[in-house]
Amino acid sequence: YYVEQPFELDFRSVYPQLLIYLNRLASLETIVRVDRFNVAAAGSPTAQYVELSGKIELKAYRYLMSKADEVGKLPSATP
Repeated sequence: YYVEQPFELDFRSVYPQLLIYLNRLASLETIVRVDRFNVAAAGSPTAQYVELSGKIELKAYRYLMSKADEVGKLPSATP
C-alpha cells in the first residue's frame, strides 16, 4: 500500500524559476499529486521580470511493501 505525505510550500520566484521547479516536480519517480496551486504577481509591475508568490499544496506517495508482495517471491537459494 502507499503512504501519503502532505506538503505545503510557500514560494516567491520569477516565472522561469517556477516553470523549472514544476518541470522537476513532474519528473520525479515518486507519485505526486498537486491539490492546490495559488499564484499571484508580487513584485513591481515595471520590473524587468514579474515576481510571483504563491502556495502549492501537494501530496507525495511512497509505496510500502506488504505481506502480499512476499507471496510471489521464490525462497532465496543458499550455497
